[in-house]
Amino acid sequence: MLSDRLQFDLSAVLSSLKADMGAGPAGAVEDFSQGCQEIVARCRQASQPKESEIYQAALLYLQGRIGADVEYLYDLVAFGLYRPIACAGNRCVADDRKKLEVLLNRYRDEARRGCLWETTWFGVLQAYHQPSLRFSEQDLFLKFLKETYPSVIATVRQAPLWMKILDGNPGLLGRDPCRAYAEEWLAGNRAPLQQIAADLHIPAESWFWQELTRACIRCAVDKPDEDFKRLIPRLLALIGERPRFLDEDLETILHRYSRCSDKSAHEELKRFALRHWKSPKLGHVPGSKWLQVQEPARQLVLGWVNDDNLRLFFERISARRGAGGDRLSSWLRYISWTKFVSDPAIAGLEQKDPEIARLLGLEEEILTAMDDAPDEKLDDFMMRIGDYRAAA
Repeated sequence: MLSDRLQFDLSAVLSSLKADMGAGPAGAVEDFSQGCQEIVARCRQASQPKESEIYQAALLYLQGRIGADVEYLYDLVAFGLYRPIACAGNRCVADDRKKLEVLLNRYRDEARRGCLWETTWFGVLQAYHQPSLRFSEQDLFLKFLKETYPSVIATVRQAPLWMKILDGNPGLLGRDPCRAYAEEWLAGNRAPLQQIAADLHIPAESWFWQELTRACIRCAVDKPDEDFKRLIPRLLALIGERPRFLDEDLETILHRYSRCSDKSAHEELKRFALRHWKSPKLGHVPGSKWLQVQEPARQLVLGWVNDDNLRLFFERISARRGAGGDRLSSWLRYISWTKFVSDPAIAGLEQKDPEIARLLGLEEEILTAMDDAPDEKLDDFMMRIGDYRAAA
């Protein structure tokens, strides 16, 4: 920033003055030093754009009214690219693709000539991390930042903190900005990246954090089975915090689990999938989330659900009539699909038994009621065994 550059220059002048004065009056040196610090403080304040100035600059740029006498306003527009302008229908500069490209080309030309203010470049970097950034602008900003950064840093005599961070973390200006931090984040060490984000002014709502979640998922699914399974609770917590791509992220985790050598049920993953997508038995129903899931992953969860349903049927429901639980182990080997059939009397059990209530809640869309059944205690399962359907 300008104030940092001035601080560097004044420090050099002060050192030279002390050397020249030798044993001269100490008060004169101290007075000069204090004057230098006051100048730096005023410049630092001046180099931090005010909200009202940013708004006005963005408005004038949208209106095409930044004249040659106030060209410095172009620098301020960088901080207001996503600032809604009330008198322009709450549109922002970034909404006008042509104006945005013209502005960035102006900055690009200044960078080639070595006169782009580093604070202006930092303003564009902040715009790049805004929550409202659209995919159509992401490539535009990233290309500009990567092209111009070498020119900007070459003109700085004393690099500000944010520039030092970018130098030490070049991947931040890449297509996969969070890849380098996924392993550490999954290990529970969040402080380093949180500090980087604070120093770069990356807001908590930025797409950057969503990208971190996806980077963590990509990192986890590449691990051996046991390491991957151990990380599943943390992955689900991340998806819960950043659910924008919940469907895609959950599908990735389920597909990876379907390739594990041990496919036994993962309770937390099963509950998460059923809570958000309901029963995998709805995999062919229009609008079902299971339609977008690869069949091995759907069959994986379907097997878990069938296992749960049969266990509950034999252990809780059939037990009312003394049905033997020894039938369970035989059924589990062959069943690929189940459907619960119940008479209205089951409602009483639902109120008393939370496990039955949970089952009926998941099976609600495919539950069959036997209103005309002669046996008021009829509870049954329809099931598929190979190409046949049967009941138990």
